[in-house]
Amino acid sequence: MVVLYGLSDCMGQGSDDSRFWLNIGRGATVGSRFLGSATGASFSYSKASYIVSSRFLEAGNLVSQQTRTISELALLIGINETQQFTSLSGSIGLGYMLAKQDERMGGGSFTEWGFAVEIQTFLIITPIFGVGFYTFTNVNKEKSFGGIVLCLRVGKLR
Repeated sequence: MVVLYGLSDCMGQGSDDSRFWLNIGRGATVGSRFLGSATGASFSYSKASYIVSSRFLEAGNLVSQQTRTISELALLIGINETQQFTSLSGSIGLGYMLAKQDERMGGGSFTEWGFAVEIQTFLIITPIFGVGFYTFTNVNKEKSFGGIVLCLRVGKLR
C-alpha cells in the first residue's frame, strides 16, 4: 500500500523534477562456480526521489565449464538522490534469468525467477552525460550471481 501511494505521489503534479537515462557498460560478475565478464544496459526513469529501472545483463563465464552464459532481464523500483554532480540510487525488483550450459557438459539451458537488487553510483559530467558504476545481484534458488559494471550514462540527468 505504501509503495502504491509513493508511486501515485511521484507521478503527481509539481515542478518538473523528472529525469531519465540509459546506462551502457562492461564489467565483471561472480557467482557459485561462475566468474566472468558482464555487459549491461539499463534504462531508468526518476521523479522526485523515486526510480523505476529495467536492466538487461549478459555474462560470460571464464572459469567453470558448467554454465557458459547467464542472461538477465529485471524490473526494479527504488529511491534516487541526485545532486548537481552526483546521482545515487538503490532499487529492488524481480529478475528473470536464463543460464546456458556448456556443450561439453551436456548443453541445454534453464530459466529462473529471482530477487534483483541494483545500486547505481554516478558522476554527472554534463546535464546529458555521466559516468559511473552499477552493482547488481540476482538471488534465486538455482544460480545466484552479482557483479559490477562501469557505465556511460546518457539522458536527462539534471
